[in-house]
Amino acid sequence: MQKKSWKQPNGCGEKGRERNRTSLIILQSVNRSIFTSAVSPAAERIRFILGEDDDSPAPPQLFTELDELLAVDGQEMEWKETARWIKFEEKVEQGGERWSKPHVATLSLHSLFELRTCIEKGSIMLDLEASSLPQVVEMVVDNQIETGLLKPEMKDKVTYTLLRKHRHQTKKSNLRSLADIGKTVSSASSPAMTHRNLTSSSLNDISDKPDKEQLKNKFMKKLPRDAEASNVLVGEVDFLEAPFIAFVRLQQAVMLGALTEVPVPTRFLFILLGPKGKAKSYHEIGRAIATLMSDEVFHDIAYKAKDRQDLIAGIDEFLDEVIVLPPGEWDPAIRIEPPKSLPSSDKRKNMYSGVFIWSRYVFCYVSLIFVFISFSPKPTSPHRGWIIPPFGENPWWVYLAAAIPALLVTILIFMDQQITAVIVNRKEHKLKKGAGYHLDLFLVAVLMIICSFMGLPWYVAATVISIAHIDSLKMETETSAPGEQPKFLGVREQRVTGVIVFILTGISVFMAPILKFIPMPVLYGVFLYMGVASLNGVQFMDRLKLLLMPLKHQPDFIYLRHVPLRRVHLFTFLQVVCLALLWILKSTVAAIIFPVMILALVAVRKAMDYLFSQHDLSFLDDVIPEKDKKKKEDEKKKKKKKGSLDSDNEDSDCPYSEKVPSIKIPMDIMEQEPFLSDSKPSDSE
Repeated sequence: MQKKSWKQPNGCGEKGRERNRTSLIILQSVNRSIFTSAVSPAAERIRFILGEDDDSPAPPQLFTELDELLAVDGQEMEWKETARWIKFEEKVEQGGERWSKPHVATLSLHSLFELRTCIEKGSIMLDLEASSLPQVVEMVVDNQIETGLLKPEMKDKVTYTLLRKHRHQTKKSNLRSLADIGKTVSSASSPAMTHRNLTSSSLNDISDKPDKEQLKNKFMKKLPRDAEASNVLVGEVDFLEAPFIAFVRLQQAVMLGALTEVPVPTRFLFILLGPKGKAKSYHEIGRAIATLMSDEVFHDIAYKAKDRQDLIAGIDEFLDEVIVLPPGEWDPAIRIEPPKSLPSSDKRKNMYSGVFIWSRYVFCYVSLIFVFISFSPKPTSPHRGWIIPPFGENPWWVYLAAAIPALLVTILIFMDQQITAVIVNRKEHKLKKGAGYHLDLFLVAVLMIICSFMGLPWYVAATVISIAHIDSLKMETETSAPGEQPKFLGVREQRVTGVIVFILTGISVFMAPILKFIPMPVLYGVFLYMGVASLNGVQFMDRLKLLLMPLKHQPDFIYLRHVPLRRVHLFTFLQVVCLALLWILKSTVAAIIFPVMILALVAVRKAMDYLFSQHDLSFLDDVIPEKDKKKKEDEKKKKKKKGSLDSDNEDSDCPYSEKVPSIKIPMDIMEQEPFLSDSKPSDSE
């Protein structure tokens, strides 16, 4: 077998490394060039990896820990925990007394390129069968020797270093960086010290069982039961001339003693030992791989990768999504707070469709009706029996005339029932049971007949109460990473609460002597709360706030990106006028034609086509909610980055042409004559 050696390709020293970095950046830019395919090779490979049919369950949550090699009093070396990840990064503060607040990890672009090189040049061992840390270390070291990446005489020293004790944040120690103590650490590599340590119990420093500190760690509450660990070990030693790099994925996650802060089995190990003088670079590379392991996409790739190229494609995909901040306009020492909601890596579909255009108006007589109902005491006459005579003493023509208001009431009940049903059954609630629109409407019709003969209020789906009922049954994750908001899992679908509500409603008829002692302001307060709570997030209310809000304090609403502010205010003004007219009409004796006026809003909406462009109306009066439309636009931008040709042709003023020639740069030319070198081009070039 031909042996490989770690060498600086294409030059040496700082100049050579700079030329290599330039070549790599040029290669990256060529892959994403406007003259080549819009879909990068990395993205195509990732789609193939993640798109394969696999009956295995979803990969578990990963806890990633970064341990660095430090020395105690210049003699003994230990692995010290310096950072940890679930979703966000937590660092051990400089004093070593506490953890920092969770924050978004900020990485240097250089560390990501260095990590890519490490994966490209180091040992990659996937689905390794091992049950203990000494066994893993032995197999990794032997693999490095077999491939020519490590000299055989270095085996004992590397093994001794990798099997040193691991001290976590729960333990305190006077540790100093190996770079700060200089040559005093050379005793670790001297023949006498090495022989003494290797013949002692150094291989037993790592126990095969969790210690007491691990079992008492309260951080376990933040992790799900099936969580696994990813351990990152980086450090500098004075006996290596070239970096020792290995990425290991165990076939089965196993407990490796006190290797991890919490007692969870380890699945991944990333090891980086290098020559002295580059401790900061090793630290940043360790942070880079730890951050990638906490990324949802790379996390799945790490579990499903079959070779080195899959991991490299995962890093390239991560680089495709990286946003670079100018160094002079941002302080890297600033820690970015975790966002309140994380964007999903999955493609989201439209939350719901087929909702009436004017449903937002109805939802907004309904919410306001609950607000104002507290000032309108909706009582019944005590001088009647249980059954109402259907004809009574009314003249015959009343029966015919009653058909007109009956039609209006039918329209109102149909709208109230169906719009509420659509809102409750929208996809964002993640309901598993099917929607019974026809069955619900049939039951409402039967109940209307019974209630009409008994003189009882008609039953329809109450919009505000139904939404409040759905919100009360929402389920969220019990465990969440530090800084991460609980994830919405769905709605607890059952009939118990609904049955209890209607039973209590029926019992309330016989509880009148008790209920009369409840102060009316209490009941009005309930209606007021439900009405105000339901208005939260309605675009109409958000636009009303904009009328009194300075420009610099206005939120980043999606319609403000595309519609001029004066047009937004005009649309809001027209809505306010319509709302006021409807409320005035409802408060008079002409309230019987209230459903007709709601239908008239359709004509008002049609008339708006002559005042506003379709572009403006698509953002001001679209069926997709504001928050979902914003997510849709962000995902649309991501699709452009990933090379959706259809999306580019629709949204770009200069559609992509397949006839544009692509740029191909031979690798041998780049290695011999880099583009940014100082040499002049030859005649052949």
